Amino acid sequence: MKEYYDRRAREYDATTYKLVLQDDDASRDLGALEALLTALPPATTLDIGCGTGWLTRFLPGAVVALDQSESMLRIARRRVPGAVFVLADVPPLPFPAGSFDRALASHVYSHVETADERQAFVDEAFRVAGELIVVEQADQRD
Repeated sequence: MKEYYDRRAREYDATTYKLVLQDDDASRDLGALEALLTALPPATTLDIGCGTGWLTRFLPGAVVALDQSESMLRIARRRVPGAVFVLADVPPLPFPAGSFDRALASHVYSHVETADERQAFVDEAFRVAGELIVVEQADQRD
């Protein structure tokens, strides 16, 4: 997975977020998500799996953004210069218990394969943060 995202870093936004912007319904959904994040009360936030920082830039307050891909982090650092960036594989999260008010996991949870691993991921997020926001894309099927 790490190598996959390292290879995709340069094209990631064009094949995800920018592609979404070409579809009216999906673009409205993304805009609503960005507005929701922007409207959150400022907090110390850990962005788990920040990728290129597309959503990281909408988080109010002090932000630490973590990803397993150095290529993704390079882009995110340029996009969100005020954040702190950490290169790490998770779990475990490399922070003491209670380090953050909030954690965001955007498009990460779907990569966690088993129910036990998903529970461990959630437990680990709540170990370091009092609140967890999980964002995932849902398939809409007729």
